[in-house]
Amino acid sequence: MFQILNGFGELIINCLNVFPEKRDNYLLNKDQCKKNLGFAINKLTEKLRDRNKIAGFLQQAIFNGNEVDYLTIKDENNKYHVFSKIDVINILKNNFTVSNSIARTKLQYDDQKTLFKYKNINYGEIEVRNDSNVHYREIKFHLNGKKITNLLKEKLEKPKIIIKNDFQIFIYFSAIKKFKI
Repeated sequence: MFQILNGFGELIINCLNVFPEKRDNYLLNKDQCKKNLGFAINKLTEKLRDRNKIAGFLQQAIFNGNEVDYLTIKDENNKYHVFSKIDVINILKNNFTVSNSIARTKLQYDDQKTLFKYKNINYGEIEVRNDSNVHYREIKFHLNGKKITNLLKEKLEKPKIIIKNDFQIFIYFSAIKKFKI
């Protein structure tokens, strides 16, 4: 699906293709592969710095394009938070800064991940997984649910609360209008 999104598919494929088909060959030439990944990740990160392009990426990655209209997150207190797709995308695209990862030790390399940050704190990332034969040449897109929930709650008006039996459902902004609550 990413092929139709302004070249994201090609950029993601380029990130995967810096690694040989067989993991054994990667293990023999890890350093060069990681250096090559840095160039590919830089291009992906640069494209995601554009607010309109990050919106398209997030819509595809989180909501499978136009297939899903709401993000529902269950928090640690068993409360459900319901956000509309449009609110989620607008808040994330307008608040995220996109950057590359920086090596923390001498054995690591810069530019191995694309990071999504808010107030200089990492909220999510795109990375190529190569940690095992099962997870080799895979793209992983991860957002921290707790941090995302807090950011969305911070940026949106007070929710409407529905209490049914043991469930508490918090419905926010555009979702309230859509559900006519």
